[in-house]
Amino acid sequence: MKNNYFKSKVFKKLFFSYIIIISLCFGIYYSMAVYETAYLNRERKETYYELMNQEVVFFLDQQLGSAKNICSSINSSALVKTYYLGLLNEDAKISTYMMYQMANEIAAGKTSSGNLNIAEVMLFMNGSAKAYISSDVVWLKAKFYNSLKQGQLLSVDTIQNLLGFQQMDTISFNKKYLIYIEDLTCMTSSSKGLICILFNLDGLSDSLHSIIAENTGVQIMLNDETIYQDGVSEGRIYERTSMASSNITYRFLVPESEFKCQISIPLATTIIIGVGGCILFVILSYYFANRYYMPIGNIEEMIKGEARETSDGGIEHITEEIQKLIGERNGYREKMITIAPYAEQGMLHGILNGSVEKDRLNILWKQDYMDLKKPYFTVSAIDIAYLEPIGYSEDRVDEIKASMRGICKAYSNEEMQLYCYEKNRCQLFLVVNSDEPIMNEELFFQIHQDIQRENIGKEYAITMGVDAVKDDIAMLEQACSNAMHALNGMLLGGRNSVYFYEQEADSNAHGYYFPKDAVRRLTKALKDRKLEEVDVFFEEVQEKNRKHYDLTCSEAQLLVEEIHFTVLKVLKEHSQQNTTHITIDPIKTTATLDEIITYYKTALETICNELQAVVSCKQNGQEVDDKIVAYIKEHYKDDDISLAKLTQQFGVSNKYITLCCKQRLGATYLQYIQNQRIEYAKELFQSYSYSVEQVAQMCGYTNILTFRRNFRAITGMNPSDFRQE
Repeated sequence: MKNNYFKSKVFKKLFFSYIIIISLCFGIYYSMAVYETAYLNRERKETYYELMNQEVVFFLDQQLGSAKNICSSINSSALVKTYYLGLLNEDAKISTYMMYQMANEIAAGKTSSGNLNIAEVMLFMNGSAKAYISSDVVWLKAKFYNSLKQGQLLSVDTIQNLLGFQQMDTISFNKKYLIYIEDLTCMTSSSKGLICILFNLDGLSDSLHSIIAENTGVQIMLNDETIYQDGVSEGRIYERTSMASSNITYRFLVPESEFKCQISIPLATTIIIGVGGCILFVILSYYFANRYYMPIGNIEEMIKGEARETSDGGIEHITEEIQKLIGERNGYREKMITIAPYAEQGMLHGILNGSVEKDRLNILWKQDYMDLKKPYFTVSAIDIAYLEPIGYSEDRVDEIKASMRGICKAYSNEEMQLYCYEKNRCQLFLVVNSDEPIMNEELFFQIHQDIQRENIGKEYAITMGVDAVKDDIAMLEQACSNAMHALNGMLLGGRNSVYFYEQEADSNAHGYYFPKDAVRRLTKALKDRKLEEVDVFFEEVQEKNRKHYDLTCSEAQLLVEEIHFTVLKVLKEHSQQNTTHITIDPIKTTATLDEIITYYKTALETICNELQAVVSCKQNGQEVDDKIVAYIKEHYKDDDISLAKLTQQFGVSNKYITLCCKQRLGATYLQYIQNQRIEYAKELFQSYSYSVEQVAQMCGYTNILTFRRNFRAITGMNPSDFRQE
């Protein structure tokens, strides 16, 4: 007898419960697919265009960097400076050969840049009726005088229009270029003309199109004014300031349509697969509903349709059949599977020291792959500092960290577990995992005292920063950050203490003292080499902040940043006035405010002393050059004379001696020695009857073959032939 189970309410409920579950799963599946397309795809595009914007900024900065390097090369050229001084001297005659050298100098600067987008380099000097370009010297119709007020300019125009020249026949004066202009200063403060770098617009456009997508655009802004545009002009703007000049801004534009959700082939395929899967699961649900309903159907058969109608026999038969059904493997039994979260120590260590990627962290939190044994945890950052100027021992630091791990093990019990993880060489994270949500401040003070008692000594300082209690493992990374922020309490409170994290109220006011004329004062102290004024400045900053301002950690950090940027400005100001370029790095480790101020004060004093040494060296340079030239002229016949001997005797480099010879003797060191020795050999051959070997030895040659080769190279004759003549 075949039963129609759809007539049973139990079967319908069972079957339609499967349908509801399948529908919910499909709805979730469809929602995730749409989310993937509408939101995640948008994020991918934003990341994609952000990377494209970075490539555009890097390319354009590379172009401007090439132009600035060429301008710097021309401004530092001794030939250009000499030529300009000749212009000022009306009696001096400028030869055609020198003009040719000027063109070659500019051509060399252009070639050395290696930038194929630079079409031409032009040099205009005040009071000169000639323009010097990399390929020629062009005569102007009138003397040039710089009328531009800006020292640095970027424009898309022709040279003729930009500089106001009369009609010129030269193509490079009439063609439109992206023109970068700097003052010709010859390493001084005043403008002596202009240096113009001409970028080929077609080449720039082709290079940009190889980087950006077809439907995007690029703009170059100078003082918020568009000077160059390529591609679309409207859309979402990615804006960055040029590293080459703070007045120049790059804009990368992407139409908003690029970020709209669109039905794509992957999304359509995903929906089709989902619909197909739903149909398959509906068929399977009917099969399993039918199968799982069979025991109930069998019971109905036994009750309704069995032939045995005797009460005893019928009851016994029904009882037997029900017992069989209870023992049947029919799928009604539930199998409980519990997977306990587990995390290796190495994984937790990676999260604490920040070496685990964010994407991977999100997966760990969402999938519950990581858990601590207790519901509450507190993170503490521990800093080990060596206070003495010398005697630091890595082995001793390792002993201290091993002692800390032993203390953590000693404090661990059933209610509380302590874990110690290394952040870097001199810092650790301490994680307290407990059953209680209450902050046990006494515990951290006790741990700090125990660490100090473990034979650390006065030369080491242990400082702790402690975060508040947390109950969500996903906040572990934030807890580490808060502990490090609490550790910064040593800025104001000093080392060898315990600091607890407190949320500071937001405030735009800078509640600390810092002189407004700091740059001027430090620049003057550095210029005058007055170290005592540097000491007075920093003592004033420390004293007034200590007496009149109740600094927070955030305000102290702002003060440190302002000190750092002020020192950078002072060094930059000094570099612009001198040829010596100096920079200073910020302190990257946790330190106190007094230590940081001492660092900058000591750095400025060191730089001041080095600058004094540089000035002294420059003053003595002329005297050293005279001594070097005199020594070479007197001892060129010595067989042991060499660059190594000269560098050792005069305390200068090989490069210095070579440059000195070029400037003072008109030849390199080796060329001058060889020429003088061969001239002396010729005199000996003409005046005496010495043999070739004797003359070679008298001229300082220890190898006769070298003498013969050099003699022939300079005179065009063998020594023996010259001797016979």
